[in-house]
Amino acid sequence: MKKILLVMLVLAGFCVKANAQFFVSGTAGFQYRDEVFSMKLLPGVGYEISDRWAIGAGLGLSVYDENTRGLANPYVRFNCWNNDQVFLDVKATSELTFGKHYTTAFVGLKPSLRYAVNNHLQLSADFGAFGVDINDGDASPAIGLTLSGIDLTVIYRF
Repeated sequence: MKKILLVMLVLAGFCVKANAQFFVSGTAGFQYRDEVFSMKLLPGVGYEISDRWAIGAGLGLSVYDENTRGLANPYVRFNCWNNDQVFLDVKATSELTFGKHYTTAFVGLKPSLRYAVNNHLQLSADFGAFGVDINDGDASPAIGLTLSGIDLTVIYRF
């Protein structure tokens, strides 16, 4: 326990020195694939380590084929390009959907476009995926830029 506390204090000190910033977010995701509509609601928290790097996680619900499941989504975000209002990001993410009878997962990269409304409020859209879908132990590629599955996120920076 003492080691965990020490690591947290060191990280907090580093982040304060680097002018890092906490944020909260809310994501609504929609997808239409294989004639099935699904959606997710995912509140989250995160931390901007620098102007380019952020880490975060969300915990919420996914509705797929009339079944409600839990959803966990940790990620690391890297800002590739920006002009002070528009940001092009890449997220290394893992999305775990867990239910009563089975668990699915996605591991990979997602491109993202963010727009800064002001210093505190940002809007973000993830469009597409480059990674692996894992369903009941079977892995299949998840590759493509598409609007058939999009995540819309509102971010509030403190």
